[in-house]
Amino acid sequence: MLSDLDFKREVFKNRDDGITKLLSVLPAKKIKDDNWLIIVASEMFVKSGEKMAEALEVDYDFLFTEYVFAPNNSECIIACVSETQEIVLHSELIDSFGISLDFVYADADRKYEDAIVSRVYKYRKGESVSSLKGRKVLILDEGCETGIRAMTCIKTIINGGAKAVAYAAPVLASNVFSFVEKVADEVFYVYKILDFVGADFYYQTLDILEKESILDIIKSSKRFLPFKKQEIN
Repeated sequence: MLSDLDFKREVFKNRDDGITKLLSVLPAKKIKDDNWLIIVASEMFVKSGEKMAEALEVDYDFLFTEYVFAPNNSECIIACVSETQEIVLHSELIDSFGISLDFVYADADRKYEDAIVSRVYKYRKGESVSSLKGRKVLILDEGCETGIRAMTCIKTIINGGAKAVAYAAPVLASNVFSFVEKVADEVFYVYKILDFVGADFYYQTLDILEKESILDIIKSSKRFLPFKKQEIN
């Protein structure tokens, strides 16, 4: 793992390249032997999750989240809500902008109802995230800029009863690493960057998958746990 670098250019060709390099820093034997569960932080990363799960011979699932943005600023993230309705707040921004918590929680509820529930039905046929109780879990992300989604995933997984939770991303900001490592049991990365620009900046290309393409991948997958359970039932 390379630390505290100051990159001014792309470091990965695409998601596949990022995952290939990330796999090289993971404790593959330990993950396989202990049967970790991979939690993919967005369905957009399904190809990455599929590749990692196949390489490590473990299963994966999604954890759906949505950002809450500041009023009148669609780029300023002030909170994140998960499919179990766990919420992580960016308290400094909320306080500095004088945003009421009533607004934050109301918008989080709206995002949950409008954006998360529909994805749960589309990609898991309405089933909750796979059981986390007693599991060792590896969160897979494509990059970490603010850390609020990472913290939301970690909070959700811990409250779901996981035995241990690790976080992995090809690239992440150095300042984010400093607080994610305090709550995660382990943090894995290829590059840790000082002046982080944004996750997509470090990839030459990032393909955007259509919903039907995502469905095709998980329906044919041998590692997507929700559909494996449905086949058994």
